[in-house]
Amino acid sequence: MHERMLSRRRRDERGFTLPDMLGAMSLAIIAGTGAVTFIRSQSLALRVQAGQTDLNDSSRGAIELMAREIRLAGYWPCGTSTTAPCPGGCPVVGGSGRGIFTGATSTLIRVQADLDGNGAISTAAAATEDLTFQYDAANTKVTRTAGSGGGAATGDIATDVAAGSFAIRYFDGTGTEIVPGAGGLTAAQAGAINRVAVRLEPAKATDARITTQAKASLWTNVFLDNYGKCQ
Repeated sequence: MHERMLSRRRRDERGFTLPDMLGAMSLAIIAGTGAVTFIRSQSLALRVQAGQTDLNDSSRGAIELMAREIRLAGYWPCGTSTTAPCPGGCPVVGGSGRGIFTGATSTLIRVQADLDGNGAISTAAAATEDLTFQYDAANTKVTRTAGSGGGAATGDIATDVAAGSFAIRYFDGTGTEIVPGAGGLTAAQAGAINRVAVRLEPAKATDARITTQAKASLWTNVFLDNYGKCQ
């Protein structure tokens, strides 16, 4: 009797065998690997989402800035009536006298506006009365140049813009597209512009470990309400 009880106690106190431990370790490794894979995938997904959000915000800011400043083209407050003409007549821009330089293309536009109403266009960068938006193909970016000559200041407003992902189109009052020639818009074409359409579609890799790119596609139409009022 006593010997049977000791034998049973020994069997109960054997603990885990080696196969038991190996099986448990295998299950733990499988569970751990799954957890690591899940966490990694979630981390990469968050990176993609954050990168897409950043690109959307920066692209929207860039195209809204362009639209706001292109809309001011041809703003000459001192020439809107015969009782308050511009000193020396209306400012003349690129031969058109309407605010958009001749020579504008599908990737470059230069606009002027008499923001301070003094009857003259300031070419100082701080005045922002003379602005040029241009696609830089060599560096795949869109730049904004304020002023002209030695006092001009150029900065990037959009990066990671591949060739063909930035375009400017011009339309007259009937909705007919005005297509720049080899030398850009002529004076007559520039003078007939009623609407400017801008397309911006930047794209960039959000993470080196992911093949998915963050992409944004934005269009805007700018109606030139002040255009040509000073004639």
